[in-house]
Amino acid sequence: MPSKTRNFTGSEAKKLMQNANTAALSTLTPPEKHPFVSLVTVAIDASGGPVVLISELAWHTKNLVQDNRAALLFDNTHGLSDPLTGARVTAIGVFEKIDDPAVRKCFLSRHPDAAVYSDFSDFSFWRMEIEKVHAIAGFGRIETLDARELT
Repeated sequence: MPSKTRNFTGSEAKKLMQNANTAALSTLTPPEKHPFVSLVTVAIDASGGPVVLISELAWHTKNLVQDNRAALLFDNTHGLSDPLTGARVTAIGVFEKIDDPAVRKCFLSRHPDAAVYSDFSDFSFWRMEIEKVHAIAGFGRIETLDARELT
């Protein structure tokens, strides 16, 4: 039986994520578990995980401390007359605080201006362990991919 042709491949989703400078971070507010969305700068580390540098004063960080489940929306629709025809990827997973010089170097090479506040005591790096992604490349080009399909 022939293999199914993918509408959006893991390599396409990974490339879109790697090219993004920002993403919309969705966390859950305690105790109600209402969604909360904010804009964050993002980098993809050597293992393929999205990394953010966030302050413990921010709502999204407070939310992650209570419940580390989250989603990141990577958007490649800027400048399109109809944004719904453009590619976007939602990564779904869990975040963990990480203190790793390689992650720091990766993030700051992508966002050098963040070096100004990266050492502030309330800022820390957090890395997402992706469980799955929902990838859309326009109308009818939709795939839900397992994390291992991004490699």
